Amino acid sequence: MTFGEALENLKKGKFLARRGWNGRGMFIYYTEGSEPRVEDLRGNAKKAWMKGSTKLDNALLLPHIDMFTHDSSGRTAILCGWLASQSDMLSEDWEIVEG
Repeated sequence: MTFGEALENLKKGKFLARRGWNGRGMFIYYTEGSEPRVEDLRGNAKKAWMKGSTKLDNALLLPHIDMFTHDSSGRTAILCGWLASQSDMLSEDWEIVEG
């Protein structure tokens, strides 16, 4: 499937991967936007919000694509805000990962 078709499937809640990816078990998924409570933000995210806004009750997490992957030691990891490469966008080896 093309990247455009993959995006449509992501929006429907499907998990997607490319056959050409090296890592086993890697896939991407759509994360819907939400309105987290500011008190739930941590570390620099909370500091940045407090510096940039006087309305602490109006935080917004925008929709984005995340990746389920592994770090260099093999631990399970989530990469927040995955970005497609040109190769990813032009490839037609996208497939739905059953979950």
